[in-house]
Amino acid sequence: MKNILFLEQFSNVGGGQTVLLNIIKGLDKAKITPYVVIPAKGEFSGQLEALSVKYYVLPIGRYSAGRKTVFDAIAYFMRSIFLIPATISLIRRLNIDLVYANAPRTFIWGTVAAKITGKPVVWHVHSIISGFNLIICKLLNNFAVERILCISKAVAEPFKNYPKKVRVIYNAIDPDKYLCSNKDRSTIRSELGIRPDSFVVGYVGQIARWKGVDILVQAAREVLKTAANVKFLFVGDVFYEGRKGELFRDDLIKKTKEWNISDKIIFTGQRNDIPRILSAMDVLAVPSADPEPFSLALIEGMAAGKAVVASSHGGPAEIIHDKVDGRLVEPKDPQKLVKVLLELIDNKELAIEIGANARKRVKAEFSLEKYRQAHSGLLKEILSD
Repeated sequence: MKNILFLEQFSNVGGGQTVLLNIIKGLDKAKITPYVVIPAKGEFSGQLEALSVKYYVLPIGRYSAGRKTVFDAIAYFMRSIFLIPATISLIRRLNIDLVYANAPRTFIWGTVAAKITGKPVVWHVHSIISGFNLIICKLLNNFAVERILCISKAVAEPFKNYPKKVRVIYNAIDPDKYLCSNKDRSTIRSELGIRPDSFVVGYVGQIARWKGVDILVQAAREVLKTAANVKFLFVGDVFYEGRKGELFRDDLIKKTKEWNISDKIIFTGQRNDIPRILSAMDVLAVPSADPEPFSLALIEGMAAGKAVVASSHGGPAEIIHDKVDGRLVEPKDPQKLVKVLLELIDNKELAIEIGANARKRVKAEFSLEKYRQAHSGLLKEILSD
């Protein structure tokens, strides 16, 4: 029996936490016992309890979203003075065989603790790391890291000088979870006040500037000038940016009113019924201004049989075959986004065809079964070294 200590940086459930839950669910419990460190009780701890997985709370603190400040760095250093010995204690007490750091905020203290106890450490990188953070990561990598698991080639690019350590394993989902009936589609549209014959362009994810939500709102304004029977559906809320993010969201809503299109745009807030929400859409937009490391929302939309229109950088550019199982557009260019959206609105049969191809691709390339096989192989490789 091998014991793995997973280190998680957030207490809510976003993309990285969903991936970690999928990994834990796929472990052979007869051979591996998972333990998880979390920063606080919350939605994520509830999910762990449902899986009967033991977890331990080690508060790692709150930090600014996006670019970190000097104060963030100082706070992180001070907390690491506590987190390193606390993690060492857990490793020894639980007889841990592998430390699995699931996100950048766990890398430093998790790696140091693993090095001191003589245990291998895996980094699971869910973001595109750059700048000072990349410098620190490269120093730590030379120090003790066994493997660097990246969710896309875009994420792996900064670590290209470590080919023996880097593995790219794309995230995955259960495709069948996202296949809803026509009844589901009709019901959710009725709940949202959307007519059966309306063409719906949707967005699912954080309401954040780097996600390009403002670009999609600008595109909506132009689309609605020529396509009347169209609705835009924004699903999600502000997660990590606090008051700054709330102001950004509120400003977008204000603009839709100023432009007299608020009756055509729906902000639902956070939803827990994403498969049903996706069933209401005809097109899913992933208009990220900054490169997406991967985008679970993208493959969820594809699994739902929707035509996905995404920015042509980062993970989406690796996933989508343009004009076959999705559409790629230049990032930060509302007019090009408008052009592609109007093409799909004017040719619904094309949108349906692309959506069908998208679902086939997800089933073939991004299924949980394939993912768990690849991940299990990685863990076996490390634990048998």
